[in-house]
Amino acid sequence: MLFAFFPLQHSIEQNKFFQEFIQRCRSARMQGLPTALEKLVTKQDIHTIFDLIEKNLYSKIALMSQGSSLRFAKKDTGLARTFNVLRLPSGEYALVVETKSKLADHTSYSSHKQTLPIRAGTIKSGKPAWRIDGWFSEYFNLTCTFRNSAELESLMDEYKISMLINSPFVNKYMLGDRYTNNKGQPTISLYAPKALFNLKEFLSLYPQISCEQKDIFISDLLYGIKAFQEKGYVHQDIKLENLLVYYYNGFYRLKLNDFGLSSRYGDTSILPVGSPMQSSPEILYLNSVSSAFYFAMYQTPNVKNGLAYWVMSKNRSLYPARNSIKRKEFDTPHFANDMWSAGIAIFYLLYGQAATPKDWQFIQYNPLLKGLLHPERHQRVKIDEAIALHQSQTIENRKVEAMLALPFNQFIRDPEISALFETVSMPRPTYLPQQNAIRKSPSKTSFTASHTLHFDKTRTKGPW
Repeated sequence: MLFAFFPLQHSIEQNKFFQEFIQRCRSARMQGLPTALEKLVTKQDIHTIFDLIEKNLYSKIALMSQGSSLRFAKKDTGLARTFNVLRLPSGEYALVVETKSKLADHTSYSSHKQTLPIRAGTIKSGKPAWRIDGWFSEYFNLTCTFRNSAELESLMDEYKISMLINSPFVNKYMLGDRYTNNKGQPTISLYAPKALFNLKEFLSLYPQISCEQKDIFISDLLYGIKAFQEKGYVHQDIKLENLLVYYYNGFYRLKLNDFGLSSRYGDTSILPVGSPMQSSPEILYLNSVSSAFYFAMYQTPNVKNGLAYWVMSKNRSLYPARNSIKRKEFDTPHFANDMWSAGIAIFYLLYGQAATPKDWQFIQYNPLLKGLLHPERHQRVKIDEAIALHQSQTIENRKVEAMLALPFNQFIRDPEISALFETVSMPRPTYLPQQNAIRKSPSKTSFTASHTLHFDKTRTKGPW
């Protein structure tokens, strides 16, 4: 017995992650519950979980391998809630309790559910869950059932990609234990911090966000794409719905999500694909013949009225009809497809509407959009170029904001500004603060009126 005991004791003592986990749990026991969590579980429920871990589960948890998980169902433990101990690939432990979907008065707690894409576009509703070791933070519990091994393999591929990319700009799941649900179906849970919204929902609720916030969103998106490309992956489904919004340190931040279509760059066994309205001209071109696998998906009226279809139609030297050899050039996943999709998302973020053919001239005056939405794949900006362009534009935007904040007398004495009064107009920057100028839809306004700021030399209360 001594021979068996000492190696186990030594293993527990040497597991620094386990020791940190225990300290966090003890600290959490001393804290009060957040108001949102109190609506779903009682403090006694949480303390009972900590008691069970401390009295009976220390050794079992300490010996968990990295990337493994333990699920303690309420029907087995007799506790009020099911809880899970997860050990991440990094070695860190996490304690997640699955909470109710309804409040004590039996009303739905729908605000704490989250609808997310999973398994290549399938939508599932994540139920509320909370991480309770040391800090209380709201998570979601996405339970997935499987009819066959192929579906399980698809989910595992998404999980592995999220762990491989391992970036703060990419959503990362924690993998729960596999179990059989009460209907006899094989089931697995994924856990991740709960997002506030996806970007499309966010922009519909808060259309008048600041320039600085837009810059942060664009930067997060570009760095998320960079993280994918550095690992040799193409996301293949970049769109507003797949960009999750979180709140950190006074600003909203983005994370890329949904890796069901993600593929290795140049993988000859995978066809390039994406959501039709965000797909690049070359993907539309590849699928423009009736024999193409995704032909029907790209033949809808919305797609044919969209920017990518128009670009393809106007550039027949790049996309010649009835040329199977040319199409063959575009039949593998490519980084440039993600760059086009990023341009479509950024246009919507900046101007609150989808880009259309009527916006093409306007796009040419924005260096970042011009580079991302270039008709020719090999001329489209690479990710590092896009980041540099955005950083340059951000600096210019901050200069414009600073100038607009100056008193008028100081404004006109600024040497950079005084030269502008020698001309009738100056180019409009990428976007201006909402309090100074609200851009009209580029599709409904002429280029001159929409993108030039005119100085009125007779004004006395300000330059605009």
